[in-house]
Amino acid sequence: PLLPQPITSLSTGEIRKALIARALMKSPQLLILDEPFDGLDEASRQSLAGSIDHLMTGSMRIILVVHRLEEIAPHVTHVLLVRNGRLFMQGTKEEVLTSENISQLYGCQLHLEKSNGRYQVTYGTEGSGPIDTDLLCEESHPDLPDILIEMKETTVQYDGRVILDKLNWVMKRGENWAILGPNGSGKSTILRLILGENLQGYANQITLFGRRKGTGETLWEIKKHIGAVSSELQVQYRKKMSATDVIASGFYDSIGLYQYPTPEQKEIVDRWIKLLRIEDIAKEPYHRLSYGQKRMILLARAMVKSPALLIVDEPCHGLDIPNRKRILDILERIGQTQTHLLYVTNHKDEILNCVTHVMRIHKGRVVSQGEKEEVLQKQIRRETGHRHAHSPS
Repeated sequence: PLLPQPITSLSTGEIRKALIARALMKSPQLLILDEPFDGLDEASRQSLAGSIDHLMTGSMRIILVVHRLEEIAPHVTHVLLVRNGRLFMQGTKEEVLTSENISQLYGCQLHLEKSNGRYQVTYGTEGSGPIDTDLLCEESHPDLPDILIEMKETTVQYDGRVILDKLNWVMKRGENWAILGPNGSGKSTILRLILGENLQGYANQITLFGRRKGTGETLWEIKKHIGAVSSELQVQYRKKMSATDVIASGFYDSIGLYQYPTPEQKEIVDRWIKLLRIEDIAKEPYHRLSYGQKRMILLARAMVKSPALLIVDEPCHGLDIPNRKRILDILERIGQTQTHLLYVTNHKDEILNCVTHVMRIHKGRVVSQGEKEEVLQKQIRRETGHRHAHSPS
């Protein structure tokens, strides 16, 4: 169904599928897959995992680069562990993948289990260490209205293809929302409408922080309330600048740093560098950092101005095991401060405890929305009923 669509209208996960198909077109002798599951929804991940495992039984050789050990295909024979640009360990899968080796690799206590050919990782008791909560700003936003975001009958379409279909949604003060749905369901489009990155926002009834979109507010007036972490933002930083300057640019919502931060602002930047434990990469040129390291820098950039709303689109993309736990722990704490969270993820196990409400969308339509427990229970009942309906009697 993706083939006739313009590539610009595809979601991150849909583009990922197209690129994998493109790589397979010439039946290569060697196929290198670098984080192929990032951005894919659960059904697509399972389907791709099965395909990769099947390809490994043929004549094609495959190198699979992953951060999540559960994504290692059963037919992987050998494993290479790399740390700080050096070979840490290599050998057969059984030799290398042990709790002891993985704990040494990441420098924290991890427990590795295997079932049905797949690996599962759990954290030891100490996890990734406590977070210095004094560093989190508890700054309040007294001028915020009761309704932060309201969308009425919001519709977005490209070339006759409907991306969002009459979406009605309200996010109130004191709520943290997660948006769930398969690839191409419209999750990122909702975020772009809020951030002013989709011009169709002005053709719809959208109210942000008490002001109707298109009533004369500037993009900067909208953005001063909002911090964002997303793949799109990550790609926009093409200038050669230090990671610290990228963080400081969050005060001005600019791509690039065009004015020097004040001493107070520098102190806040240093505070977030310390909180995220990214001192070792903060002085590095941003364009030389890995995908996951850039993610950490962008979270610091989003939070330096203590926004009323933090938008995070797949925050754990490209992150290794300890940093994934660290980001989730910090987002959990942020969600308990005066900053509201709007959170998009394809991993159900990464839905934060501080999330109060969930919206599930499919093909641009709301399937269900409301309080988290109610929506997730409804989904479990639907999936259970679906499985029973398809099981042989």
